[in-house]
Amino acid sequence: MPFEVDPSVDCATCPHGYCVVYIREQSKKMKDRDTLYRIKQIPGMACAFDNQIPGFARAQSPTTPLVQFAEKVISNATSAGQYIEEFDASYFGEVEAPFQVTAGQTGKVRGDVFEMLCRAVLWNCGALVRGGTSQSKSENFEIPDSLSGLSGQKNLALLTLGDNYDLKKLLRPKSALKLAEFEKGLQKRGTSIKYSTPDIICVDTTSYGTEVNDYFDHLIESLNSDNQERLVHARTMIEGKVDPSDIKFAGGIKTSIRSDRMYQFLYEANSWKFLWSRAFRTEPSAYYVLTSQVFGADPKKLSSVDFSSVETGLDQARKAIDGVFHLDTPAALIGWLVERIAEMDEQYGAA
Repeated sequence: MPFEVDPSVDCATCPHGYCVVYIREQSKKMKDRDTLYRIKQIPGMACAFDNQIPGFARAQSPTTPLVQFAEKVISNATSAGQYIEEFDASYFGEVEAPFQVTAGQTGKVRGDVFEMLCRAVLWNCGALVRGGTSQSKSENFEIPDSLSGLSGQKNLALLTLGDNYDLKKLLRPKSALKLAEFEKGLQKRGTSIKYSTPDIICVDTTSYGTEVNDYFDHLIESLNSDNQERLVHARTMIEGKVDPSDIKFAGGIKTSIRSDRMYQFLYEANSWKFLWSRAFRTEPSAYYVLTSQVFGADPKKLSSVDFSSVETGLDQARKAIDGVFHLDTPAALIGWLVERIAEMDEQYGAA
């Protein structure tokens, strides 16, 4: 399927299936919901990115904003919905109102697609640093110059954990037990620690075995459903294998930072570092914030302190968030990771 969709030609024969659906009957069962139509993100991304990953595609400039790529999924779906309404209305069935998607819906899709594209770009960066190769050797796939000299340097995997993920599942038994005992100790005192997991983590998989390392060597050249599944569920490949020191950095990804979101990042970063310093009794990994833009917020607030660093005094005070980066293009995101790898070389020694 083409990046620029012609609904009259492409939607009728789309191998991924229609990317919009009428869901009013389901939404009636949900409290305070009156949603009529929904954009289906998996087929939408599979269609728009069926032969490319931004930043690694000859056909698209690596300096095109990632949000602009995300908008393509929305505009394609909108065109598809209008086509279906006119030429295949039976697909929607009996409807209450003409096809429409709300600003709230498109905002969520935009954010989700932006995050998925960031994960895909970072995944391929990790695979190339590991020495991975293109599976189909597509003529449209291109290795960025900034990564060409890093091949085979490190066994880094960049992956997502997902919402409400239980970190104990990721860790080696000894570390998982430490976290479980820490949580039980809090429960006995009538409290707990609640945290959201980072959107991305960078893990050194050197000691994880051939099967795991071969899996993360795999470069992805599209966002077909299989590759979307790989990006979302890659964590299952390393569950039970991770030592806290294997995680080199973590980060939150959002299309934008508003005032109300800033404290979400600060809480996540503080929770992350608190677990490392108190439950595992080890130095926490760095935590970064990646965003494409800032709306009406003062980014200086994100320099707030890591609470666990000042428990014994101010001498060891440090920031909860180690860096806030405005990365609006694939090229900027790739360049950012190259800088992080250079910092790892300085801190841990080159591989």
